[in-house]
Amino acid sequence: MQYAGFIFDLDGTLLDTLDDLAYTGNMVLSEFGFPTHETEAYRYLVGNGLRVLFEKATPDNTSDKDIIRCCLMFGQVYEKTWNRVTKPYQGINKMLCQLKEKNIKLAVLSNKPDRFTQTYISHFWSDDIFNFGFGQRENIPKKPDPAGIFEIAELMKLTREQLVYVGDSSVDMQTGKNSGVFTVGVSWGFRSVEELQQNGADIIIEDPMELLQYAGSY
Repeated sequence: MQYAGFIFDLDGTLLDTLDDLAYTGNMVLSEFGFPTHETEAYRYLVGNGLRVLFEKATPDNTSDKDIIRCCLMFGQVYEKTWNRVTKPYQGINKMLCQLKEKNIKLAVLSNKPDRFTQTYISHFWSDDIFNFGFGQRENIPKKPDPAGIFEIAELMKLTREQLVYVGDSSVDMQTGKNSGVFTVGVSWGFRSVEELQQNGADIIIEDPMELLQYAGSY
């Protein structure tokens, strides 16, 4: 099968953001007197949006008010810490460029707050790489709800049968399955291959360049 549009998750799929997320998350937790976590723990804390991150990262009896305060402070701190060591995974930029050479339409769909998603896209890639890019926005359900995929499909003027969704977590695999698109799991991301398999990945790739075999020429 060959496809005309590829939609990518961001954290753990295109970009290795784990260290900067953990660094910022622990700064916030320390500020409020909460226990911090090892960097590896953040593999399972992130992926469902900022509020869920702090619901998981803080003690069970943490008040809703304190969770909101953590989220607000994270946004303020992350403005200064988001690109300490964050970078694209090896092979990502080459893969994206070769997809564009085939006139494939490209997009990003993330549960990261939209303002940070836009910052990442504009910082790491030229304006002509992605046709569309969205993070978590008000009034748009976050992944694994398929609303974001449907929106991008309409903007791309492609059917679901022409689309691929690429991600690294159970949320991403569920998003792809819920939207009825071909769903690719990546082995280099935050979560395990077993998690991807258990949540419906159609295929799992070990190298970004493997995606090229699923791209048509247009």
